[in-house]
Amino acid sequence: MRLDVFLLEDYNYQANIKAIPVVVRISSIDNIEIADKIDLREIVLLQGDEPVFGGYFRSSLGWEKDTITISPDNPHHKMYDICKYQDSDLLPGKYNVNIRLLVYRYENGKRAETVNLQAMCELLIK
Repeated sequence: MRLDVFLLEDYNYQANIKAIPVVVRISSIDNIEIADKIDLREIVLLQGDEPVFGGYFRSSLGWEKDTITISPDNPHHKMYDICKYQDSDLLPGKYNVNIRLLVYRYENGKRAETVNLQAMCELLIK
């Protein structure tokens, strides 16, 4: 299983706008069944190795009945807004978006394992 994070095309990422949307994609080279809901563990902006904006979260969901199947031709996409998790102001600059998720994987409809996924991408705030 793989996690990628992307910025929105044609979106103007500015410090004075209280929205920093990003899209995550969970993909796999095999068909895999996962829980429909995914635990967001961390969504932060880093400068170097220092977190400067965003938040960390405790696992809150757990195993559930509703599942989806991801495959090479059918990845799962989800959008997050980093500003939803912090109220302070953001300064213009270059950042790394760091996202960690906890995914619940099933095999034959039964609980199999939890999988920690992490991804980063660069972001320029004007």
